[in-house]
Amino acid sequence: MQELTTATEFVEWIAYLDMDVNAFHREDYYLAQIAAEVRRGRVKDPSRVRTEDLLIKFKFRSGWATPANNLETSKSFWLGSLGVKKEG
Repeated sequence: MQELTTATEFVEWIAYLDMDVNAFHREDYYLAQIAAEVRRGRVKDPSRVRTEDLLIKFKFRSGWATPANNLETSKSFWLGSLGVKKEG
């Protein structure tokens, strides 16, 4: 797969996945609603269980999204993956 993916494309995919991780996805809310209904059957006060409390929020990784760091990070990753020592 590394042969088919350029370093720039790899960094762009990482940035996209970081941006998309907390975006609105209908499936997330659907599954959170199911979990809330199951939970409501097992608690003393079912009205206190909210669907939003069961949505998982992820944190962004730092370092990938900055354009100045993209090239250096990408080079380090690919050179390290291939076992090539960096010159200079």
